[in-house]
Amino acid sequence: DMHQAGMQGKYMVAYFDDLSGEQDVPSVFDILVKYKLMKHFEELYFRILDIEKYQPGQVNQIKGIGGDEYFNCPSGGALKKAIEAFQAYQLENPDWFKKECVNNEEEVMTEANRLIGQLQIPPVLECVPLIRDRLPLYIHEIEINDNGDSLFVLTPKLNPKNELSSGAELTPVVNLKH
Repeated sequence: DMHQAGMQGKYMVAYFDDLSGEQDVPSVFDILVKYKLMKHFEELYFRILDIEKYQPGQVNQIKGIGGDEYFNCPSGGALKKAIEAFQAYQLENPDWFKKECVNNEEEVMTEANRLIGQLQIPPVLECVPLIRDRLPLYIHEIEINDNGDSLFVLTPKLNPKNELSSGAELTPVVNLKH
């Protein structure tokens, strides 16, 4: 759905400019805005939050995440070291990407199965709850007293908590005023 009108705002492309270039981004993403990390990180941050950086009379800024200062905090410093370490790895191994690629789907499945086999995941248990078709229904036949002048309606109630059965005795009294 990325190529449908109005859907491009859902997608963002970001890459580390020190490690790769815009030519490394797959062509399917050519229609999207691309952000160079860490140079454009602040713009990406505002885009994720859906906030305009430039507003009438002001320019929003986030200190500490710019390309020339992100490494001053501990996590940014660790990121910069990781980028530098990978740059060194790329220089020593110029064909690193080809080595990481697989030739066919079987290689992927073999590697995935090997990695999954190393995981120590507890088994997944299935618990099937016991479901009754409906609540129990108690039926009591209607008793009609032919010599009575009144009608009584009794509405049974279910006992869902399975409490002890209770009983009640009803003694009809004729009210001569009605």
